[in-house]
Amino acid sequence: MIVTHKQADVDAFSSALALKRLIVREFGSQSGEIKVVFPESISSEAERLEKVLLSKQENFEYLNEINEVNGETIIILDTASESQLPNFQEILKGYTFLIDHHYYNSIKKFVSEYYIDRTAYSTSELIASIFPEGLLDEATSCLLLAGIVFDTNRFKRSSESTFICASKLSSRCNYNKLISEIETREEDVSKRMAKLKALQRLSLLRKGELIIAMTHVSSFESDVASSILREGADISLVISDKDFGLRIVLRSKSEVEDEVLRKIREVVERLAEGKFGGHRESMVLESNIRIEKREIESLMKKIKEELQPSLGAE
Repeated sequence: MIVTHKQADVDAFSSALALKRLIVREFGSQSGEIKVVFPESISSEAERLEKVLLSKQENFEYLNEINEVNGETIIILDTASESQLPNFQEILKGYTFLIDHHYYNSIKKFVSEYYIDRTAYSTSELIASIFPEGLLDEATSCLLLAGIVFDTNRFKRSSESTFICASKLSSRCNYNKLISEIETREEDVSKRMAKLKALQRLSLLRKGELIIAMTHVSSFESDVASSILREGADISLVISDKDFGLRIVLRSKSEVEDEVLRKIREVVERLAEGKFGGHRESMVLESNIRIEKREIESLMKKIKEELQPSLGAE
């Protein structure tokens, strides 16, 4: 069984499907024997990729939940914290092997074995690195290349090995054609509204030249966090209320000091009762605490009040 974090993004979707193909081709397993689970389905970007790249002849079926584990081997992909995996305790009943690239990962202490490479900028890059040359066809190369493109934000976060891997994949996949087919040509009106509402609700902190911006939205919190950085903030903290509780996205520019990020993480984790997972400059916290929308402003105020003396900010 292969399982990813809930609402799988393009990187999780691509690496899961590519890994299933590798297991089937390398070890002669039957496709139906390898179950793929995307808890709470997949993201809209992954859905678009599925329509573009998966042929009608390929019967790719996946599950949206794990109900029971009967001593199975479970490969966990692209998942940094237990809050990203519904039914986490049930998953641990099997033999678990984690493959991930996130800088902060809190579930490695629970699994049977793990392979984590923090120098990689996507799980698709990790899967591509273990794929034998002879088994990399056009469709699989395009899947993995798409995962890399999306998770690195078009190579804005990357390393030499990322480019080497992408070059290998693009020799089998037409990069320009891939991008033209899967990119969003016009931003959805609901996403634009979320960004504008977020700007209306901004709460700012300043420490010398450093600007920290906090806000809250109901959806598109990751896009909003990135947008706030583009507008001039050095750190963005976006809180979103979900059915399961809170989802908090923390984004920062590369020049922000580690100590500043550490203090922000500690305050938010304590008040939100959760743990951040992800990369140094792109982290996510998911918490089961449920609060009313009107109480999010109070949470933001508490975070701000604690950060002011801790950071020496105003």
